Amino acid sequence: MVWTGILIFALGFLSGLLLFLAKRLKQNAVGRGTSLTLDEKTYAESVKTLAAEMNTSESGEFTPKRFNGMIRRAYRLIRKKAASGHKLYEFEKWLFDNYYMLNTDARIFFGLKKLKPIDGKPAIVRLSEHIVDTSIERLNYERIKDGIDAYRSINPLSADECMLLKSAFDYAVYERIYRLSGRVVLFHKLKRAAARPRICQKYVRSSIYLYYLFDNRVKRNEKIKTYLQKNRIAYENVNYIFRASVAESDTHAASLISYLFMKDGFTTESVLEFSALHRKLSLDRVYRDSDTGTKISYLKRICRLSVKCGMSESTFFERLTEKAESYHSYYAELLFYSDRDAAKV
Repeated sequence: MVWTGILIFALGFLSGLLLFLAKRLKQNAVGRGTSLTLDEKTYAESVKTLAAEMNTSESGEFTPKRFNGMIRRAYRLIRKKAASGHKLYEFEKWLFDNYYMLNTDARIFFGLKKLKPIDGKPAIVRLSEHIVDTSIERLNYERIKDGIDAYRSINPLSADECMLLKSAFDYAVYERIYRLSGRVVLFHKLKRAAARPRICQKYVRSSIYLYYLFDNRVKRNEKIKTYLQKNRIAYENVNYIFRASVAESDTHAASLISYLFMKDGFTTESVLEFSALHRKLSLDRVYRDSDTGTKISYLKRICRLSVKCGMSESTFFERLTEKAESYHSYYAELLFYSDRDAAKV
């Protein structure tokens, strides 16, 4: 009975150790920014939690990251790999085939600079990043719309934020493509390190590096296996986690780049529906019958003046209509008359 108990304890300890090592190796293989597609209920709840916990303190200015340097570097490495006759992973093919679309100018995101950042980034950029991360395998417009609706139920979107939703989501997608490009560079770096005569101690905790050690050193596999056994690392786990990392990258690249080709995404008409102010203005027949350009002029004007007055768009609009009624005039006459008079609400 004593030996049976000892054996059960030992098996339990070893299984726990293997699970711990597998978890650590997976963290090293996948790296920072691992994404998980959530089910509908959990997804909506996570967006609402983000909205409720959003810090309202605003400071500084948001500067969009420049992505093309890393994307260009990854493209050159993939092109070199393909020219040497090596087989490309699927995510490398996605990045290579669509390079000229992905190598974008950061200036297309400069419109986001007009929004005040919350802890470094505008609220809609943080929202976009969260939705992309939790919808990475189902990144379509309906899923995005459901996330925005869940967020709006807690935090209403301003007119400027609605107009910049597409830019915010494009930015979040490019940021993930930037990370994928970084993974290409990392794979190349660790493969070169694995080809050196000596084992590089600073990389031994990376399953990518350990995988390439076996892949590049057929004649020295026994020595490497001895090294791994000494450090209690199973090669089977290394191989599995490396393959899982590549498969995850393949899925993410296909989803992210397919999003950029999405035709039924954000349109001017669709983003207006996210604005609470737009719905309130639509009660007015003149506004409702106006063309899209005129509606946008109304929204942008109210948004700019409400910021100038230090109040919400809804509050500003209510006070504006009250003042217009006291003058027995139409609110649009006061709205577009002059900044000074319109701001005195």
